[in-house]
This record gives sequence, structure tokens and C-alpha cells, in this order.
Amino acid sequence: MHCFMVTGTLARDARSNDARITRSATGWGRMSEDFEARLGLPAARLDPRQIPPEHRFDAWREGVAPLFDCAPVTSPRSFSASASAYGVDGLRFARLTFDAARFRRWRHHLADDGSDPITLQLYKSGKMRGMICNDVQMRMGPGAISVQDFAHAYAGIGKSSEYYIVLIPRDRITPRGQVYRMRPLLSLGLDQPAGRILSNTLSTVWNELPSARPQDAPVLAEGLVALLNALLTHEMRYQTHPAAQLATREAMDAYIRENLHRGDLIPDELCRKFGCSRATLYRLFKDDGGFHTYLRDQRLINCFRELCGASPGTRLLVRTVAEKWGFRDSARFSRLFKTRFGHSPSEALGSATEPPAARIGGRGQAGDVNVQRLRDLLAG
Repeated sequence: MHCFMVTGTLARDARSNDARITRSATGWGRMSEDFEARLGLPAARLDPRQIPPEHRFDAWREGVAPLFDCAPVTSPRSFSASASAYGVDGLRFARLTFDAARFRRWRHHLADDGSDPITLQLYKSGKMRGMICNDVQMRMGPGAISVQDFAHAYAGIGKSSEYYIVLIPRDRITPRGQVYRMRPLLSLGLDQPAGRILSNTLSTVWNELPSARPQDAPVLAEGLVALLNALLTHEMRYQTHPAAQLATREAMDAYIRENLHRGDLIPDELCRKFGCSRATLYRLFKDDGGFHTYLRDQRLINCFRELCGASPGTRLLVRTVAEKWGFRDSARFSRLFKTRFGHSPSEALGSATEPPAARIGGRGQAGDVNVQRLRDLLAG
């Protein structure tokens, strides 16, 4: 019930609420250092104006290290970023802004017991493009609110962005098993009722945090989680495939991955291999744009994985990787790659093997305390 009360407030004036988010976001830079004591909720802030320019990127990278590794696309000295976060009854809310950077959530980030959070992400500007588990496309930006399962590794490139993220303990998400198996990334368009309601609710809760008291935290957290569970349960109910079709499709996917290097892989071969008609084959791949689109995308994914996995400074040629996976026309390959992933093949080269962040040293260095506070809060 709480979630519908929160939603109703914002639904009456979505534009006004967006303006409140903007005012709240810019207002952090003017808050005094005792703001956490006044709000009563666990909070952290990383303000680049309080950090020497030569340490700003390292400070931000260190602060968000529990979530992902990152490296700037341009010079670290020109990189600008900020972060603000709140702890709310087990949930972690954060607003992150950053210049263009490469991101990677890798094996060392993932919990051994599978307890990684499920996240809710809302981009106000910028975009993120990449791959999850090397085979699921990641596309996030304004116009949609996304649910991403952080139990899966991913790598991508983010353009200059401002976005809000909520990290939710996975045991509070009812269809967590289906999210993990079927939809590690689910985006709901803001032009759809479900997307608008969820976005508005997140915005409303965020705007309440600066003045919220500790006793308000359970209501704020549970209102958002209850709504998210209801929407996810509905989505999963209508996204589930019949067991037989799902098993056949999974077997076909495995066969295709094993034979991607072959240039003669055609629909008729799969029909013979799996004893199905062309109509059935095309129906199974309909959601992926058809068999040929899926085949091309899988080859692009292999190119992406190989380019991202290259060691920094390697002399690996983009053309060599493209030809290995059947792309003979370099210009066409570059266009397809950029359309698929949002950045060029050369930008992806080595992006998943950036060296780990160096810890910030020196006692009394500006920003040290806030960096550790942010890191601790995001770590949960």
C-alpha cells in the first residue's frame, strides 16, 4: 500500500519532481560536512571540489570499487565525477555522475555465495553500452528504467552520464531466480505505464531521503521493493517460454556458439539437427530479430569479447579479429559494431583488462574520509 501512496504523489506532477531531483543533486555541493548527522540516515558524498585535481579520478574509482572497476576514456587529470549515497533499511541508493569511462564488474566483485544485489538504474543523461556474461547486450540510457542482476559479470563503456542506482538485497526480490536465469537486464520504457510508475516512485523516494528520519527508512524501502516485485512478477509471467521450447532454444544456442567460426552455418542445418521446421526455427528466434540477425550478433559478441580481453598495449589488429569471425568488410564491421555496442571497435580494445585502482595514500589528503565512507556504504 505504501508504494501506491508514493507513486500517486509524483504522478500528479512528474515535471516538478524531475526539477526537484535536479535541485537536490546540485545542492549536495553546498551542503556542510555535518549533513549526515542532520538527516539521520547513513550517507556519503564525494565532492570533486574537495579533492586535488590529480587525485580526483583515483578518489572516485576507489569510492565505487565495491561495484565495479573503471578507467577513464581520456586523461585521468581531466576526469570529473561525483557520488552521493544513502543507506535505507538494507537498500543502498546512490547518484553517480562521471565523464566517459570504461567499466567492468568482474569475478572478484561477485559474491561466492551468490548474494550479489539486484539493482534498479535510472539514467537522467548519458548512456551505457556493453555486454553481460559475454552474451547479453547491455544498453541503458534515458527513456527507460532498468533492472540489472549484479550476480553476472559485465564490461562496457559509459558516456558522460548522470544516473541513479538502487542496490537491493536479492533475498528481497521475489522472482530473483527468474531474473538470474532469464533476464539479467530488463529495461522498462518510460513511455509504458510500468516504466513510468517505477521511475516516478524511485524519484519520489530519492527526494525524501535528505529529510528522512531513521524511522522512515522501512516505509521508503518497502514501498519501492513491493512495487518492483509486483512489476517483475508480472513481466516474468509473460516472458516465460514453455519448457520444451526453452530447452530446444538453449540447445540451439549452444550449437551455434560451437560453430560460429564456420561460414556455412545455415538454418537448414539446424532444422535437420534438431528435427524442426523452418517456421519453428524462425519462431524461436523471432525475439532476436530472426536467425540471421542472431547469428550476426553472436559473431559481433565474440569480436567484442576478444577485443575487450586484449591486454593493454597489445598489437592485436581490429581487422584480424573481424575477419576471424567472418566480417570481411572493415567499414561495415565498424558500423555494425558501433550500432550494436554504442562505441567503436578501437574503443573496446583492452577495455576489460584495466589495472585495478590504486589506493589513495597519505594522511590528511583531501577526500580520504569521504572516499572510505562511500566505499563502505556501497559495499553494504
